Amino acid sequence: MDDVRATLLGTSHAWPLPEPGCGCDQCTASREDAGKRRTRSGFLIQTPAGNALLDAGPDVWQQFEREKLKPEVALVVISHHHDDHVLGLRDLCIMNGRHRRVLPVHCGPVTERLIRATFAGLLREGQERIRFVPWETGSRIELGAVCIEGFETHHRADAPTTAFLVHVPRAEGVVRIAYATDMGSALPEPVERLRGVDLFIGDGTYLGEGNDKHPGTDRMIAIARELRAKRIAVTHVGHWGVDCDTARRLLPPDVAICRDGDDVLSLLA
Repeated sequence: MDDVRATLLGTSHAWPLPEPGCGCDQCTASREDAGKRRTRSGFLIQTPAGNALLDAGPDVWQQFEREKLKPEVALVVISHHHDDHVLGLRDLCIMNGRHRRVLPVHCGPVTERLIRATFAGLLREGQERIRFVPWETGSRIELGAVCIEGFETHHRADAPTTAFLVHVPRAEGVVRIAYATDMGSALPEPVERLRGVDLFIGDGTYLGEGNDKHPGTDRMIAIARELRAKRIAVTHVGHWGVDCDTARRLLPPDVAICRDGDDVLSLLA
């Protein structure tokens, strides 16, 4: 029951932190403390039935090396087609394909078109390294006793974004983790499946107020509370300009700020 691991490989927004040439408190602190550095989005779920990677950002090779992980992935699910969520696919195939294995890539049609245009070499006839599987709101993937479902986050009209609801069996029962790095300001759907989630990990591109494409931590936290989430954490951390220690004082005390390498299940404690 407790042989599942869930690790946040990357917790930054579209750019890693620190940003080159920036002397703000956030970037300075992350240069001085390796534990405060951030790479692009990635969430690895390790199960006895195989490993699933949710989003494959450009830093995936570095992330696996940093966490001393074996490059073994049964499947990858892509939330949407933006670069910071897909550009690690080539490296992932190289890492995962020592024996020419074909990697199932679950994604929506817009994302599939971008991947086909960007990674034509992975789709060369007779040498295919990836196989597309449809992924949308309501899609469901089972890896042993772990289940991954899709839900809509209303991120952008031109970037349909299907986030993840992960069901993980534990000794105390099944826990539900919602993981939505990119959100709009509306409630995600289907609402009924998200009510009462044990942990809502949401979009922190902006500290405080955001916009209709990224809600800001204020609105993200309000959404999580409206869904009656038992615990709330911030990921996809943007260039806030303030160190996380300062940001923590600006956020409600019960809201965690995720870091690269975090054990997601420990956030439930």
